[in-house]
Amino acid sequence: MRTSGIRPITLSLSFIPAAIVVVSACSGGGSFPVAQPTGEPPPSSPDAGPAQAQPSRRDPRVSSSCTPPAVDPGDCDAPLVPGAERVCTLTVAGATRSYLVYAPKNYDPCKPAALVVDAHGMSETAEQHAGKERFMVWPNGYGSGFRLVADREGFIVVQPQGINNRWAASDTAFMLAIPKALGATTNLDPARIYLSGISNGGQLTYLTACDDPGVYSAFAPVSGYGLSKCNARRDAPLIHFHSPDDKITSFSSGKSAFDAWTSAHNCKKSVKSSVRFGGPNSDSRALCVTSTGGQSPTYALGPCSASAPATACEKWTGCDGDTTAVFCSVPPDKVNQYAFTGGHILYFNATNLSLAAVAWEFFEKRL
Repeated sequence: MRTSGIRPITLSLSFIPAAIVVVSACSGGGSFPVAQPTGEPPPSSPDAGPAQAQPSRRDPRVSSSCTPPAVDPGDCDAPLVPGAERVCTLTVAGATRSYLVYAPKNYDPCKPAALVVDAHGMSETAEQHAGKERFMVWPNGYGSGFRLVADREGFIVVQPQGINNRWAASDTAFMLAIPKALGATTNLDPARIYLSGISNGGQLTYLTACDDPGVYSAFAPVSGYGLSKCNARRDAPLIHFHSPDDKITSFSSGKSAFDAWTSAHNCKKSVKSSVRFGGPNSDSRALCVTSTGGQSPTYALGPCSASAPATACEKWTGCDGDTTAVFCSVPPDKVNQYAFTGGHILYFNATNLSLAAVAWEFFEKRL
């Protein structure tokens, strides 16, 4: 396949920390509304579709007993256990690459599990993206939000680390290698392996999607950009999130990347009305982020507010392979660094929408 390479963002931002250029970040807790009990159970997962990749190789220790040790040994060669957090490595093109592995407490090693690989933005680290460390002005503990959703849904999250906190076009090989490496010790469902990333990581998501021979089942770039042509090797669903005011990777650049994807897959814009989160006639699912008022965990998922600015997601259907594509216009947070970024760090937004939760609904064919 041929796609454009990773295009660096060349902006003069000397008046703010350099790390703001092409990043992914933590959402702040200060402006999240306090969670209110809804009494609604989380949606159940539908039956998984047909596998689109070869089953993962599994360590014999995984299939022998399905009884994990009570305490995670922290050994990346040992079977993954519920509640595990690991820093693992693999070798790609002669270089040692690292990635964080998170298995929520409700992960069941006896059942094939879904996996989300979640790429940070430029100048950010995997730890910040996971919410383990604070990123600039955004409070610690939230990150991309995928770990919060995993705690509810039971899937595994991997946050890979880019060299010098950035991604190159060649890193598609790293993204494609991660599921196989993790599958050596983990019971993965090959039909439920997904990729997401923000900004520079969003571009990497697009490039990997175009190069993917069948490792991933769906993709979710956030503030992604830089794709002019996609000679896709296979058909797959994709959902894109972008702020209309983005000053780092413009809305038009994100829409151009999305258009390149839909053109490559012969998609047609759906005549159906868009899905809305927040505002009047909001989707009622628990997909927005709330603060727990100082309790642990710090954040929770709940219904979106009818008074919040709405996020609108438009669908493209009839794509090759009977897949879909969705483009979500997300109103930006106008408090944290808005004047400089225009809401580029989109995990923190005016709807209080969990992009990870919406991406998960899309991945699982519920959107």
